[in-house]
Amino acid sequence: MVAGTQAIYAWGNHDRCLLSCPQETDNHTAAVVRAIERMRGELASPLSLSDLATTGLFSPFHFHRMFRLATTMTPARFLAALRMAQARRLLLHSGLTVAAIGSRVGYTSIGTFTTQFTRLVGESPLRFRELVRGLGDRPIGEMLAAAGFAAPASATHPYGLTVVELRREDDAGVPKSWCVAARSRAMWLDRTPAVGEYEARVLLIDARATPTDALVDDVAGSYLTGGATLRLSSSGQLGGPAEIALRPPRATDPPVLSSAPLRWLAGLPSGVWDGGNDLLASAAQVGDRLGAVRPQGTAWRVHPTPPLSMQAAGVGHP
Repeated sequence: MVAGTQAIYAWGNHDRCLLSCPQETDNHTAAVVRAIERMRGELASPLSLSDLATTGLFSPFHFHRMFRLATTMTPARFLAALRMAQARRLLLHSGLTVAAIGSRVGYTSIGTFTTQFTRLVGESPLRFRELVRGLGDRPIGEMLAAAGFAAPASATHPYGLTVVELRREDDAGVPKSWCVAARSRAMWLDRTPAVGEYEARVLLIDARATPTDALVDDVAGSYLTGGATLRLSSSGQLGGPAEIALRPPRATDPPVLSSAPLRWLAGLPSGVWDGGNDLLASAAQVGDRLGAVRPQGTAWRVHPTPPLSMQAAGVGHP
């Protein structure tokens, strides 16, 4: 959902009904899911907004607004994200050339594909292939334990790694910053975020999953996800604890594309900590914690203890 109710209400009375009328909301979500299924099935095709709106049985204008409300992204950006997600999987699992992979996901120019991939993923295609193939099949819990972060999780306590994506409305599909937390230690992966309001997406990854299970292949059951609006104030503080309801991924969730969490995991065996991005080592405070509420009826039987702690994540400003 887009940040805050004001952005939704600005679209008019009918869009209020998208949130307040359950039957209509279900119909709209089903239309968006149909369009996403078509995207997934036709990644190499030049799908237009009209094509997708026809699949959803709505006008292009209404479908565009409805799609963004359901996914937080425009149809064009969501389609680009799906294409890059499939390209990431092909780079990991196939021996196809970069040009062949680009063609399979709808790009006729290898230059355009490489530029778009690098912008959204943070690595060139060949560097990404080298990165993910080098990670191997070691479970995340074992990797964290070997680096001194935490013991491998038991079957009744499967939570291993928390990954947090911060995004703004003007990000053009690229997150502002990434953070990871393992038990009581947390750190920014690329750059500390500036003052302002962000949409935070949280992934709570099963310690028994491999890095590519959750962050490339999107294997069912490898993580839970949830989101909240967070504000960094001028003093560098989060505006109090944020409680995030965790759930299994949905078809309407945008793919996770950034290579930043994978790069961080790849650096674990060598103990690469420069201190500059270590949130606990920093003098400034950005917040107290992120609390997780486990929804009923999921396969995840216990709360993490403590719940999704990003304890007093100290961060300086760029």
